[in-house]
Amino acid sequence: MSHPFRSVLPVAALLVAAAACGDSSGPTEPPPGGGCGSGVVTVGAGGQPTVSWTGSAADSFTVVRAIALNDVIWGVRAVVPDSLASPITVGTVPGNAEPITDSVSTLASGYSYRVWVYRKSGGNLCKDFAR
Repeated sequence: MSHPFRSVLPVAALLVAAAACGDSSGPTEPPPGGGCGSGVVTVGAGGQPTVSWTGSAADSFTVVRAIALNDVIWGVRAVVPDSLASPITVGTVPGNAEPITDSVSTLASGYSYRVWVYRKSGGNLCKDFAR
């Protein structure tokens, strides 16, 4: 008699492998060192840091807490795609942008954050930092 789980194991292995691959269209976890992408992101000091990045302009710019990576606490989106120029100051909406959310305009000390620079043309960037 065959074991009842014997036929389930290959299917479970395929599901685990597929989940590990993830969706390549979305943001990825940064490698050790707190950054991602092929550019450089620099985060200034204070509760309303100025954030600059290398490379082309962005379509949107968001800040999340490291403990809740899907919860945007401050962000802006370009009115015209990929037109947000570096740098951006957290809490200040550039003239060519609209707010995504402004639930927090000053970053509190004692927390870890991640800033994302998204581009419709590709080449998203991120940076982990603490206040």
